[in-house]
Amino acid sequence: MTIEYVVSEEDYINFNLYHRANSKQYLKSILWMRIIGAIFIFIIFLLLINNLLNSGTYTHPIAIIGAIVGAIAWIVVIPTSVMHSTRDQVKKFIAEGKNNDFIGPQKLTLHDNYIETYPQKEPQKTLQLQASLKFDRSATRLFTPQKPIRDASASK
Repeated sequence: MTIEYVVSEEDYINFNLYHRANSKQYLKSILWMRIIGAIFIFIIFLLLINNLLNSGTYTHPIAIIGAIVGAIAWIVVIPTSVMHSTRDQVKKFIAEGKNNDFIGPQKLTLHDNYIETYPQKEPQKTLQLQASLKFDRSATRLFTPQKPIRDASASK
């Protein structure tokens, strides 16, 4: 069975954004960035505003309110900021032109015991995954045993 499809730059960017949004490791790092960043901003704002108000030894209520607002702003803004940063990094990666075989027309051929992929820029290069494939009409994912991938073009 052969499947032909096109992967656009926007598809690749959306894949990376989706992966980031659903990755446990990413969500954990965002949680830590939110907590540590909010504490850091709270302390900095508290000290800065307190010094600007020259309140002396006691903490001015405006300094506390400013610090809380700054910390909440950090907690709200950081996930959106990181997603925009991810989008920009992926666009930069694509613009560099390195390893862009995955963008453009693709061809995937499923054989009895291996899968061949034909990237856009190097149609003579194929990858073969040695595995026994079983297809089920109700299956939503394709699972294959973990075995080494070898470059089929090297053996030709």
